[in-house]
Amino acid sequence: MNELSVSGRVRRCALWGLAFGCTYAALATAIVVLGAVGGGGAAGAGRLWAQLVALYLAGGFAGGALVGLLWPLAAESVLGEGVVGAVAIFPLGVSILMLEKGWVSGWDRGDWTIAVIFSVLVGGLGGPQVAAALEEGEAGRDGS
Repeated sequence: MNELSVSGRVRRCALWGLAFGCTYAALATAIVVLGAVGGGGAAGAGRLWAQLVALYLAGGFAGGALVGLLWPLAAESVLGEGVVGAVAIFPLGVSILMLEKGWVSGWDRGDWTIAVIFSVLVGGLGGPQVAAALEEGEAGRDGS
């Protein structure tokens, strides 16, 4: 197998993360747009749907880039997988809170605490699950 240099591995992981984040953002955006076009009031949650689309795009891009850059850490341990999951889900937590609380410039310490707790619980616990599923998929593809 061809071993990549550290910089090559980081670049590959970052590009993979960006692609994953952009794919997620595109799918989430499509759901929101379809809900807005179909007259679904819940899709915009009382806000302009364009704001929600922008948050999904920014969150997907940022989360994907973070996952890609931190992916080598996830390969080291279950704790690393949890850390990567928590960091990756943080933009989503911020986006959800922005829909409820408005732009971050108006947030207090409690709002940031909620975003961090959400990220640790959802991403920290979900990160190892996602990594296990990805490893299982890789093993199936390699025929092992």
